[in-house]
Amino acid sequence: MTDTSLSATPLDLAFHPTEDIVYTSLLNGEVLCFLYAEDGSTTLKWKTRPSKKSCRAIDITADGSHLWCGYKSGNIYILKTDSGAVVKEIAHAHESPINRILVLGTAFKQVVTGDDDGVVKIWDTQKLALEDVESPLRSYVHHTDYISDFCWLEDKKHLVATSGDGTLSVMDVRSTKATPLAQSEDQEDELLSIVPIKGGKRLAVGTQLGPITIFDRKRGYGDCIDRFLGHPHSVETLAVISGGSQLTQDVVATGSSDGLIRVVQLLPSKFLGVIAAHGNSQDEQSPGEGFPVERIKVDRNGKWLGSISHDDVLKLTDIEGALEGSDEEDAQESDEQAEERERIEQSEESDDEFEPKAATPRVVPQEVDNAEEASDSSSLPPKESRAEKKRRKKQMKREEAKRQKRARDGAATSTFFDDL
Repeated sequence: MTDTSLSATPLDLAFHPTEDIVYTSLLNGEVLCFLYAEDGSTTLKWKTRPSKKSCRAIDITADGSHLWCGYKSGNIYILKTDSGAVVKEIAHAHESPINRILVLGTAFKQVVTGDDDGVVKIWDTQKLALEDVESPLRSYVHHTDYISDFCWLEDKKHLVATSGDGTLSVMDVRSTKATPLAQSEDQEDELLSIVPIKGGKRLAVGTQLGPITIFDRKRGYGDCIDRFLGHPHSVETLAVISGGSQLTQDVVATGSSDGLIRVVQLLPSKFLGVIAAHGNSQDEQSPGEGFPVERIKVDRNGKWLGSISHDDVLKLTDIEGALEGSDEEDAQESDEQAEERERIEQSEESDDEFEPKAATPRVVPQEVDNAEEASDSSSLPPKESRAEKKRRKKQMKREEAKRQKRARDGAATSTFFDDL
């Protein structure tokens, strides 16, 4: 985990899609470009200040060539990622401050912006390359409060927006209509962040009051189908933890206003732990004085989690090792649970097949019984507890079930009763 001190409060960040580069925008209008090494240490490559107004949102194009920057003034600046040079300025792109920018997919040549009044605008990057074109393709005005976040659904070419008015909306960017395809009911809470989970089949939404609400695309966007409680403060930002293991398929990182960055598994839902903190916060038991987390994102390799907060720090957290360790623990736990289920199933099956008639074995001299008992239970304490007796009886039933199976398969010629 490495921290990079900044000259002002950071408001957004973006990772380069093909190189170890991270960009961040500041309250004073600066945009900074950092190279980061394998150990997470950063080196400033360039910085620029297109405007004295705060730069509140940035995102990078799919080919990594240009960085879109949205400012409090409502202006949009398009920068070259290798030098920070301004290649285009769209003055008064929005009438109110721009709060979020998202580049739509890898093949689409479109960028979407959302402002504090709830207006969503879609821009065609190819048309904007012409000097005399500075107008959006479409504008959506169905939200009544600020746009907090965007989510791109590649399969259907749908754009999902969350808003401070308590609703999320779905827009088909291929349609020429400036109306949403669907809009949820009022969730009676500000919706702050959104990411896809379950392979894009469901959406996880962070809220002001703390619950993470789950929407199912197949069931429609009218209302959420589930809520994951537990965050004591607002979930300001979400990021999907990428990776190929089973653990990382439905795991997200959450950034909250208490300064803690948690890792959460969804459906089934559980907290996996705190992996980073901004301010004096360390964990749930020692919250300290945390600074609200503005934004978190994961780099292209799924190794580094970038986070920014009001403590004027860009933090890079190595999540790869932590997830690998958790994955091994999770796999070990799953194996143990599977073995336990198998033992229970075998004991239940053998209850029907095996009656404890062996409780009347052939009569043998007492000395032999004592010797056998001593040899069989030499590792046990002198007095068996009730649980130990129960386990021993289950073991006998399992052994009997195995013997009967071998007899049925012809693998053995003797049965348990022949051995007695």
